[in-house]
Amino acid sequence: MADISVYVRVSTRVCMYVSVCVYVRVFVQITVSAVWNVLSVVVVVVVVVVVVVVVVVVAAAAAAAAAAVAVVVVVVVVVVVIVAVAAAAAAAAAAAAAAAAVVVVVVVVVVVVVVVVVVAAGVRWYILVQTLVESNLLLIPGRSECN
Repeated sequence: MADISVYVRVSTRVCMYVSVCVYVRVFVQITVSAVWNVLSVVVVVVVVVVVVVVVVVVAAAAAAAAAAVAVVVVVVVVVVVIVAVAAAAAAAAAAAAAAAAVVVVVVVVVVVVVVVVVVAAGVRWYILVQTLVESNLLLIPGRSECN
């Protein structure tokens, strides 16, 4: 009888130890997964911010050039941004699908707003330059209206 009670006490302690180990292991797995998800989202956000900054800088430089060149540059940059965002979203989707979807929606909205602003600025710049040229207030080298 004493042997059975010792066995029950030892097996109960082993079960408690194993249960605690399982809980600790599950907690560590959940914590690592959550940290990985957050880091994935942070990487996507950093990539998106860098891409948006590049788009704004390139768009500002393109607005100073001719309107046609600006539109081509903006289209190329937008395509690169969309591909980069899609790649980043695809990489993060496995780790945090919901967070990545929100980031993609925000990035698409920001890209659309930036493209609209840049195209509008380019069109205004083009109209201004054409108006100045047509009214002979802006002289372009190699082009003479006086002859």
